[in-house]
Amino acid sequence: MKIVFLILFLKLSFAMDGKDVILDRNVHIFRFHSRKLGFEDDLVRLETRWAAGASEDEIADAFPPELVQQVGYFGPPSGAAEAVQRLAQGLDLAIVRVIAARPGADAVLATMRACRPELVRGQSA
Repeated sequence: MKIVFLILFLKLSFAMDGKDVILDRNVHIFRFHSRKLGFEDDLVRLETRWAAGASEDEIADAFPPELVQQVGYFGPPSGAAEAVQRLAQGLDLAIVRVIAARPGADAVLATMRACRPELVRGQSA
């Protein structure tokens, strides 16, 4: 689950196609957001390792946990509502994008149920 989330984030941040890295970072909103959060040096380090042939596992292990906590959530559906509450503070509208870690609809449906508005707002189900 962690690797799927992190690799998708990195591909969006780096605009990677396989192992090829596009160096024009300024047009990518994920990269801009990461830079704004103070993680540019970390992403450059990861990007360099990726371009040198590091595996997805190596990249995921080296990913700064502080950045993960500021941009998303991975884990069991039971923790999703709390994570959405934390990540959505100050937003007009929170949007949950479910990244399935395995095939089939069950995991996606469980996450969608866990992120029902009444649960994210802290109301009883």
